[in-house]
Amino acid sequence: MTLFPRPRLSAAAAAAAVGLVVSAVAAPTPPPHVERSGGAEYRGAWIMPAAAVGAFSCAAASCHGGDGRKGAAGSEHSTWADYDPHRHAYEVLFQERSRRMVALLAADGRPVPAHKNAHCLACHGSAPPNASGPIPPGSTLHRTGGGCENCHGAAEKWLTVHYRRDWKALDPHRKATEYGLLPTKDLAYRTQVCGGCHVGEPGREVDHRLIAAGHPALRFEFASYQTEPVYTRHWREKGYGPAVEAWMWAIGQVGTARSAAKLLAHRAGTGGRDWPELAEYACFSCHQQLPTNPRPTRRGAPPTASLPWGSWHFPLTLELAGPEAATWTAPPTPAGDLHKLAALFRESERPAPGATKAAATAAVADLDRWLAALQSAAERRSTAPLRPDELRAALVHVLRFTGDVPETGAPSTDWGRYVQGFLAVAALYRALCAVDASARSADVEEFLRKAAGRLRFPPGAGGPVRLGADEENEFRYGWKRLKAQFEPGGWPR
Repeated sequence: MTLFPRPRLSAAAAAAAVGLVVSAVAAPTPPPHVERSGGAEYRGAWIMPAAAVGAFSCAAASCHGGDGRKGAAGSEHSTWADYDPHRHAYEVLFQERSRRMVALLAADGRPVPAHKNAHCLACHGSAPPNASGPIPPGSTLHRTGGGCENCHGAAEKWLTVHYRRDWKALDPHRKATEYGLLPTKDLAYRTQVCGGCHVGEPGREVDHRLIAAGHPALRFEFASYQTEPVYTRHWREKGYGPAVEAWMWAIGQVGTARSAAKLLAHRAGTGGRDWPELAEYACFSCHQQLPTNPRPTRRGAPPTASLPWGSWHFPLTLELAGPEAATWTAPPTPAGDLHKLAALFRESERPAPGATKAAATAAVADLDRWLAALQSAAERRSTAPLRPDELRAALVHVLRFTGDVPETGAPSTDWGRYVQGFLAVAALYRALCAVDASARSADVEEFLRKAAGRLRFPPGAGGPVRLGADEENEFRYGWKRLKAQFEPGGWPR
């Protein structure tokens, strides 16, 4: 069960990945020709820089281009080429939509075509995080779009050795620092790889100007974006046990919030740009049809004409950092700096850039510690999987958060919050069923299917569906009934 259809304008999932552990000593000196960026770092060590060689080097039938089933060993490239939307990331740069965007954004009236535009190619072309130098816009390497090296690293040094027997004995850290192979099996690290494009980072961000020109806003949810039919994996998840989707959801929430906080710190610290950056706020707090007879908003909802901040990346992460969270999802230490960042935006819609940069930077450190703890727990629990009662506790917590459904008067304002809640319930329910097959329920699955229909944008619409009063009451009742079924003593029927 997923919420979003395959996007028409896909961004390449490869991105500059960032280190997950903050070094207690001075930052290491980056290798020559590699920009000082988190994209070339893994757990405090610099990833080996290398030249990109292109995705077609992986396509031989004897390597990864076999004709086996989707995701089978030896057929990874074939699966990517046939099913992965990242394969088409470069092609969309030739669409009319892309031509219109670069024309609107050209300050001097002489737009650079999207397929030659360095800003577009930073996500839609070849951009390995550890590339030893920038890949020119005219390079044929860009034609494969979001290819192998964008996620796995520039392949110059590992291409001819990664199939050898002695290679298998190397740990991921050595593969990264000595050969440049990115450790994407590490879920926490993978969130940063994906987040570089799907959330944004310095040098490749989707700001309000780009959205206004026609680029889709970035609404990335790590677990659902790796689930059919949105995405067809060309690998098999190993080492996380049957509840892997639960770990992907929890790690994804914290990891994408980390990427968003890192980008916020950059935006706040960049002089000469408009502040605040409107892409940080809920789009539909402004972009919606105002109701003819507005109703009072529910308690705790943003007031009319306000700018709710971080409505996609932060509400559920902040909830998981609260006192009612399930034990296995909670941060190892109180995420005080993350809460301070949120408080800064609650107190003012336009907090001072300096204070914002400081608060966001401190929040990144909070999220780094939390990510490292979740990743360690996920690896440790692979042999002692999450128990059904632990998964139900998380479900009840998220359902309590999600049950405050939209009101008819302003249904769009908190759309991100409700969709994140829905995606969390879907991922946790699938994980519960993987751990305990008897938990599967046709009623629950039918409710999730209907909820997806209520939250998905209507065909041709640029915003969420508007619920009638009766639909709204039915929707609210359904979430509460679902929560009761997962509470202690309850059981999905």
